[in-house]
Amino acid sequence: MRTNFRSMLVALAMLVVGAPVLAAQAPLKIAYVNPRQLLAEAPGADQAQQMFEREMSGFQQQVQQLGDSLQTAITNFQRQAREMQPERRDSIGQMLEQQQMAYQQRVSQLEQQAQQREMQLAQPIMQNIQKVLGEVRQAEGYHLILDIAAQGSPVVAADTTLDITQQVLTRLKAMPAPTLPAAGDTAAAAPAARPAGPVAQPAGVRRPPPRR
Repeated sequence: MRTNFRSMLVALAMLVVGAPVLAAQAPLKIAYVNPRQLLAEAPGADQAQQMFEREMSGFQQQVQQLGDSLQTAITNFQRQAREMQPERRDSIGQMLEQQQMAYQQRVSQLEQQAQQREMQLAQPIMQNIQKVLGEVRQAEGYHLILDIAAQGSPVVAADTTLDITQQVLTRLKAMPAPTLPAAGDTAAAAPAARPAGPVAQPAGVRRPPPRR
């Protein structure tokens, strides 16, 4: 899956599984995987990415329309302000400040909805990955399966023969693609409202930082 869904990697790190280890048992059997690759190639990943981008385009259009309308109002005000009576100028200035706050609140709301929808689409894919990791760990007798790509991972070098990413992918790709949740309340954008809030350069919805 491409950039947007890489922000799910932190959540995916929680899927790396292990079993309790007793000191008296046989030596640890450890393997590692690259969750970035698993999430990119898992069945359903491309469809989820396409759904997400399609739904987000509506968010981006809404914000762009609100921002453009607001920017026009600001530009007109700045051009005419010198000719206005002080009371009228102050009144319009305060109104635009209120619109700016409302605009920023709307953008923040849409960003939150985008985050929730991204997690919603990724969840069934991540559940399949979790299932396969558990099956492989149990079948092969691994005590631990590490996330080699985790941010802050203590692993700085590893024997490549311990990499079971392809083994996990083989099992994963044999599974049917999960049913992805349809757009519901989380993804539905609210009806466009009056522009509310001046920004110098209105932009589209900014999703939470892809955590690569």
